[in-house]
Amino acid sequence: MARFTIQGSLGGKGKVSPVWEWIEDSWKSMENRNVVIEGEGGIGKTVTLFSVTEQTDGHPKVPALYIPVFDLVEDGKSLTMTAYLQKRIPEKANAIFELAARPWRGPSLLLLLDGFNEIPVANRYEVLQLLKQWRVDHPGAQMIAVSRPLSGINLSQSLGEGTFSIELASLEKADVQAYVQERFPGRPLPPDHDEIWKYLVNSLFLTLYLKTGILDGKDASGYPLLPKHANGRGGIIWNFLQRELLRHANETWGIRCAMA
Repeated sequence: MARFTIQGSLGGKGKVSPVWEWIEDSWKSMENRNVVIEGEGGIGKTVTLFSVTEQTDGHPKVPALYIPVFDLVEDGKSLTMTAYLQKRIPEKANAIFELAARPWRGPSLLLLLDGFNEIPVANRYEVLQLLKQWRVDHPGAQMIAVSRPLSGINLSQSLGEGTFSIELASLEKADVQAYVQERFPGRPLPPDHDEIWKYLVNSLFLTLYLKTGILDGKDASGYPLLPKHANGRGGIIWNFLQRELLRHANETWGIRCAMA
């Protein structure tokens, strides 16, 4: 188990490091090893997952499939990966199976699996067992899975022995402060003891907060706002939605207004 901060989420550029280095290390192994990345909602797990497709420096391009794993359950029944691919992309399924069946010499196919916490509880164990067996039968396919922590289930162990397990942590407060001061010079930061800092170290809520322009109580595009005090998740989301409503009204109907 390793615990990393997704500092690469600030600015949306650069490697998500050292998560990528761990994935690279898994490719050097003599055995196919899954990678599991866990963390709270909005922390950057899916961003990390997609970054795998962009950060193949020095490696041959490897075909990758993004799969929201809740889609592996249909009408209450758990699907095998084979059945899922035959149904979703039948014209490419046989080529995918051929790649996945190759002996392991580094991955010939990446399965990017997202959101195990969204699988109905009654199906989670069965879906994990089906995935584990599919990987055994298809040694060239590597699974990189992201999820919020699952109650009563160890995702790393469930997907197979030797899995690389990574926990994504929140952003560092000092890094957030430095980023805001650099990106928005002259704008005052919330007081150091303000409760909102519990949420601004989360990539999602930091993004919403900055997009709303709450730091100076005014929308970045000049629309008047009547924001709530953003001392929690609800306030941050409310202010963002208010900004987007005003922007949409102006761009669609030419209406400039403040919410009463």
